[in-house]
Amino acid sequence: DYMSALAILVYALMVVIRRILGPQASLHAVYGIIALASVLFVYQIYRMVVGLVSYDSHMQVCISLAIAHCILWILWIVFTSSCSSKGRLLCLLCNIWFICASLLELFDFEPLLYHFDAHSLWHAATIPLGFLWYMFWIADIEHCTKRYKK
Repeated sequence: DYMSALAILVYALMVVIRRILGPQASLHAVYGIIALASVLFVYQIYRMVVGLVSYDSHMQVCISLAIAHCILWILWIVFTSSCSSKGRLLCLLCNIWFICASLLELFDFEPLLYHFDAHSLWHAATIPLGFLWYMFWIADIEHCTKRYKK
């Protein structure tokens, strides 16, 4: 669970960096970012496997990646002209939803009705994120396609 969460966060950070760089980015820069992220990911996994990483330090890494991810998307939303207002709104909604859902993971509490703890509610809260994120990418692709056809 910890390794897959780290993998998703590293991949998400690479995606936002790639989107910020845009299609005109140098392939050397893109491959460099992918290589750096991959090396750091493998190093962290190695440290986890040999027992050098505590739960708290793992959470600090994951929280840092999630914060960087959200900040980069919000900066992209504010400063981009390469996406429609609908796409930017969907991206903002996804980030706000993710931040709110993440609070469930950070602030643990006693199970509600003896069944629903913070972690289970986190998983439930993230279900709509996939659909919202997909809607954002569709809007972004449609806008970019129209723009590049001109």
